[in-house]
Amino acid sequence: MGEGLHLWHRSKCGVEPGYHSPIERRRIVLVALLLAAATVALYAPVAGFEFLDYDDRLYVTENAHVRAGLAWSTVRWALTAQVVSHWHPLTLMSHALDWTLFGDWAGGHHLTNVLLHALGAALLFAFLARTTARTVPSLVVAALFAVHPLRVESVAWVAERKDVLSGVWFVAALHAYAAWVRRPSAVRYAAVLLCFACGLLAKPMVLTLPLVALLLDRWPLERTAPLGARLVEKVPLFLMAGASAAATLLAASDHAMPTLATIPLGSRLANAVVSLAWYLEKSVWPSRLCVLYMHPALPGGVPIGGTTLLVSLAVVVALSLWVVRNRTARPYLLTGWGGYLVMVAPVLGFAQAGIQARADRYAYLPLVGIYVLVVWRLADALAERQPGRLARAAVTVACAAVLAGYAAATARQLETWRDSETLYRRALAVEPDNFMMHHNYGTVLARAGRDAEALAAFERARAINPGYADTARLLGGVLERLGRLEEAIAQHRAAVRLDPRNPANRRLLGDALLARGDAAAAVAEYRAALTLDDRDAHTHNNLGNALLAAGDAAGARAAYERAVALGPGLPGARGNLARSLEAEGSWAAALEHRRAHVRLDPASADAQEALAATALHEEQYDEAVAALRAAVRLNPERASARRLLAWTLATRSGATPADAAEALSLAAEDAARDDDDPLALVTLAAAQAAAASFPDALGTLAKARSAAGAAGDLARLIDDMERRFRSGQAYRDVS
Repeated sequence: MGEGLHLWHRSKCGVEPGYHSPIERRRIVLVALLLAAATVALYAPVAGFEFLDYDDRLYVTENAHVRAGLAWSTVRWALTAQVVSHWHPLTLMSHALDWTLFGDWAGGHHLTNVLLHALGAALLFAFLARTTARTVPSLVVAALFAVHPLRVESVAWVAERKDVLSGVWFVAALHAYAAWVRRPSAVRYAAVLLCFACGLLAKPMVLTLPLVALLLDRWPLERTAPLGARLVEKVPLFLMAGASAAATLLAASDHAMPTLATIPLGSRLANAVVSLAWYLEKSVWPSRLCVLYMHPALPGGVPIGGTTLLVSLAVVVALSLWVVRNRTARPYLLTGWGGYLVMVAPVLGFAQAGIQARADRYAYLPLVGIYVLVVWRLADALAERQPGRLARAAVTVACAAVLAGYAAATARQLETWRDSETLYRRALAVEPDNFMMHHNYGTVLARAGRDAEALAAFERARAINPGYADTARLLGGVLERLGRLEEAIAQHRAAVRLDPRNPANRRLLGDALLARGDAAAAVAEYRAALTLDDRDAHTHNNLGNALLAAGDAAGARAAYERAVALGPGLPGARGNLARSLEAEGSWAAALEHRRAHVRLDPASADAQEALAATALHEEQYDEAVAALRAAVRLNPERASARRLLAWTLATRSGATPADAAEALSLAAEDAARDDDDPLALVTLAAAQAAAASFPDALGTLAKARSAAGAAGDLARLIDDMERRFRSGQAYRDVS
């Protein structure tokens, strides 16, 4: 099986290999390191980039397992988890490791991608240099791989870690395969299997490795064993590839794969042909790149014209015929063109996954074959013509200029990926009718509180694709925040009609109906949502709100209890359950839930003040004071908390002079803001009396009486306070 590697010592162009010598090996390592360093320098700006709204949330920033860091529990989860309808456990583990190392610093996650890409480029150069003994063409191919703008999407997008990670393992597997061919052994074959397995666990697109190995057998390994024998030796690789393909199809079958009714077979075939030519075009002139090219069969997609299809087909057929005709004289043509076709085949859309027609990231590894084809053909042409020194210098300058041009284009393309808004704006500049990019752009604007702009983006997305339920749902949320409640309800109803099996659509419709005051209708929607997903704590919580509004206190408490049981970390459910228990008079139980609410959301002034009120009812004055101080610290302008803190400090039994001084400061400031508010004046009077300033306290009470009127509970409180103050007693009754 290893009969071919001795032929590495040959050179079709008279180039002596010399790669077995220590000097040559050191030179290859040095060049590889320099290439890696240049790649890192080119992509270094990503250290200042953000996480993106597009898939980075699902993979990293909102993924609780990844955010837990790399631990055995994360490994167990990664081995069974499907994220964005993909199974790639090694990629998920790498994200978890990054979170352990860098936390929420996006730059660290980006730099990991850069380092992996640089490593992949260095390994690619070393593989080509080692197997062909031609350093310069190998370097040009690896440099094209490193700096071409079509690599930007895979490198600058944290969620595309799977591309760069699988790429490293793919090239590592090629090294292992070449080593096994040169000197076969069980250990070396095991290394091939291990690298291939790691590549598949990072991204299944590398499943084409067995076919690529067959092409490499012809060139550059120049193996002469019969095809049957070479197929048999690769059976374990084919079995692994088949298992990975099956797992990929199973993971994507539920959500990510449109049916033939959505994207007909004819459209898939036409798009595949056009995509083959499109990648070739962009490899030469990488202009108008963006994150999502909508499939032509979907709303907003760019239709494929007859001329475009015929020209694309002609290009693919002509290149194929040329390669076949020259396959014997120039075997690298077959390896390059065949490698391109083989590696890009899984993402041509025959088994369509997602809504894209094609993607920059899909060309990450496949275009290496085209680089090999072009560079080796040019190198052979130069060798055959035997140009003079000046001509060789001109060729060198031209190659450097091309690489520099691509590097400059990459630097510009990198800026597209700086943040989500820039990314989506660029996509819409390339494809103005891309409904998904309008949708995503609206999502980013809505998260930033720019609802008027988000409204326009969502409305544009709805106009292009009225059948996309997610846009209707998010548009409804924006309309709610803009106060256009009836329009919001109409959009939520549309979302339910378009996707009735999505419980979120039902829940949000219920929220809008409850905001309108239609509690009974809201209850119906929440119950319908719970028939679809009975374990959603948010829906149980909101059902409790609707039941409470409908007058069913017992039903509300049961719903809140279910919400707390399902989502013990949901602060709102704790607060709502406490509120329902207080309504039933169960203050001690309510106090425990108030405490839990504050533990879950210590930065909430609302939660702190609510805890204080419940603690006061239970005469836990120290706890109440601590909670009120926290509420005031969190929101110094919160008048209700300042006033209640002043009242509690002034009127609790055992109030100290320090308590009185703090109460007086708070109450005086409160009254100064609104000297016609009787509650502010009564609180100030209590604080003045606590500080033994009874004449001032009586004067303040007179103002409070004038503002409050002659009747009611407040008037009776003022009478009681006045009697005590005239006898020289502070008011000592917090209730």
